[in-house]
Amino acid sequence: MVLLAGTVYSWSGPSHVIVYMIARKEIGEKQCALVDKIVNYLSEPENTYKNPYEIAMWADDMKMSHNFKALNEYHYYDQLFYDGIDPKDVTATVDPIYNVVNAVIISYNTIKQKPPYPYHFDGHFAKSFALRFLIHMVGDLHQPLHAAARCTPALPGCDAGGNKFPVNIDAFTNNLHALWDHAMNKVQFKTRPYSNASINYYQNIADEIIKQFPRSSLSADLAIKDQWKIADKNFEVAVNYAYKGIKEGDKPTDEYLDTRYEICKRQMALAGYRLADMLKEIVYVD
Repeated sequence: MVLLAGTVYSWSGPSHVIVYMIARKEIGEKQCALVDKIVNYLSEPENTYKNPYEIAMWADDMKMSHNFKALNEYHYYDQLFYDGIDPKDVTATVDPIYNVVNAVIISYNTIKQKPPYPYHFDGHFAKSFALRFLIHMVGDLHQPLHAAARCTPALPGCDAGGNKFPVNIDAFTNNLHALWDHAMNKVQFKTRPYSNASINYYQNIADEIIKQFPRSSLSADLAIKDQWKIADKNFEVAVNYAYKGIKEGDKPTDEYLDTRYEICKRQMALAGYRLADMLKEIVYVD
């Protein structure tokens, strides 16, 4: 995968992989085998995905490596945060249809369909595409800056989920959105395809997150099943934590990075558990 500096679209690849690792650990080997079978209804040349985890980046791989932009809007749902601006002066709008919430709902409903299918269609392509999409988009839904966009007098058209909120770290992590995508730069990027050592590195982080944020500790949040309400909760995280404690152009303080990384880990745990619950409910093989 080619990483495009300054152009980041979702939780970074490692964060998506960690979310998926949490989900796979939750569902167990038998269910993982069913998931893998449906994922592999679609195949890539030269065995592009040489382990089961990197498929979590498939939706971004298509967009970044193959310039497939048709589904861009399905990666986010930027509800508007009015920061010192009268809402009537805001020029940004929120798309109620083409967004990550509907991406999750549509993918879920596609996968859970059962035969018979119309027109002698076996459903394999649609289910594989939708499953790959779901694995990725559940992660995107839980990245707080995929759920909010800040509007100010200087930016009445909003900051595109923090993409227009500069931060002073490095060329790759040069805005607030990227900072949250990269989990405060606390998780290393590894060369793909991942080596066994790289897989173990990410699995160790996933295991640490599960230990720190067990399912039982998140029961109140996990009781929320409505995807729109989940998006609302993630909007609140963005407003209360992502945009607070930092100013445009600043270098984030160590306190900001450390405390927000804890929030990133909690969000990854929620995403992993919710993805696991969905996979348990809908994945079967015709």
